[in-house]
Amino acid sequence: MQSLKDILSVLAPFLLGLVTSYLSDKRNTRQDSHSFLVDDYEAVVKENKELRRENEKLRKELSENETKHTSN
Repeated sequence: MQSLKDILSVLAPFLLGLVTSYLSDKRNTRQDSHSFLVDDYEAVVKENKELRRENEKLRKELSENETKHTSN
């Protein structure tokens, strides 16, 4: 029984290091697999800004056209 404790006392830090490393790698892999979502989100935000600018431009243009038609 004492020899088993001796073996475990030697192996425990090593095994703990392996488990910690495994869990850390697993977490990094999980984050990496979702990095495409960040890219998609940034692309959508950029496109949304462009569409808002275009929308504002078209609203202004429409407003100017309505003003011309009502004054004629």
